[in-house]
Parts: sequence; structure tokens; C-alpha cells
Amino acid sequence: MLLPNDFLTVAGYRMDMQQYPRRYISYLLRLWQADSNGKTVCRYSLENPHTGNLVGFANFDDLIHFLADETTRIVANGEEVQKEM
Repeated sequence: MLLPNDFLTVAGYRMDMQQYPRRYISYLLRLWQADSNGKTVCRYSLENPHTGNLVGFANFDDLIHFLADETTRIVANGEEVQKEM
């Protein structure tokens, strides 16, 4: 029997989490404005809710590269390998 929490809807696609339990990673994304040499810039962080590990990014490109690397690693391995952030 599947419970409501056994499904995840992402961008309109419903995923059966029992079918893909090892290919799922979640992060808490935080973004804020900061002052850098008199200019307002955006800063970003991702927190792994399973480990509590936190990674900060000084710019959007670094954030996107990190997520692209994580996605590539998961697809290449065919499963999630818990990576310490």
C-alpha cells in the first residue's frame, strides 16, 4: 500500500518514491541579498536535510554548476550515493 508521502510531484510529474528511493536527493535552498564592496549581490546556500551539511555559493553560476554536477553523478551511478556537502 502506498501512502501519500510515497509520491513526489515535481514540475507536474508524479514520481513513485518506492520505485526510485535511491535516486532522490533534496536540498533546502536559501537565497538572500548581501553587500559586497558597496554593491548589492545575491548569495545562495543549499542544506542537505538528511545530514545538515550546508554549502554556500557566492553566485548563481556556482549554484547551478553544483546542481548540474550532482545530477550528473546520480545519473552516472544509477543511484544516489550520499555525498557529504
